[in-house]
Amino acid sequence: MHTLNAHCSNKELNYQVSFELSKTDKFIDIQFQVLSKKDPYISNEFKKNSFDNWRLWDFDVVEVFLTYNKNEYIELQVSPLNQKFALKIIEPREIYNRPDNLEFKSDVISNGNNWNTNLRINRNLIPGHEIDHNLYGNLHAILGQDREHYSYNVNVESKPDFHRTDLFKELLC
Repeated sequence: MHTLNAHCSNKELNYQVSFELSKTDKFIDIQFQVLSKKDPYISNEFKKNSFDNWRLWDFDVVEVFLTYNKNEYIELQVSPLNQKFALKIIEPREIYNRPDNLEFKSDVISNGNNWNTNLRINRNLIPGHEIDHNLYGNLHAILGQDREHYSYNVNVESKPDFHRTDLFKELLC
């Protein structure tokens, strides 16, 4: 398991987030484990059978950004209630879309304040899949009402920025 690191803006660390990533010929599988001192910060307003839950990131989520080409990338989010969100990012904060086929499987197991989620994405949906390059990305969590931020590769500025492709790491699995 790999651990997500707390962003410098976190005042107090109330969470421990880890992940494991593996791949097959067809899929990328990511397992997250969130250990918490607090109740999940959730909203029932989002749909469970949709991938278009805009602003889901305002509540507890784990996030995955994946690419093979370090240009365009996909963003996937899952909440403790198994609500989902997915985008294809063409230019960070400028150009993005929600392709109809950008779906992924997830399941969540909750145990009190703690929760685990498993994500499965078809490798053909990750930008750059046509050429067999290495997989790059970053993994994140936004947790709690006070919005604690965690990342596999954290930016050092005072404000978290998950859309920094220069911080994408090669994801070995």
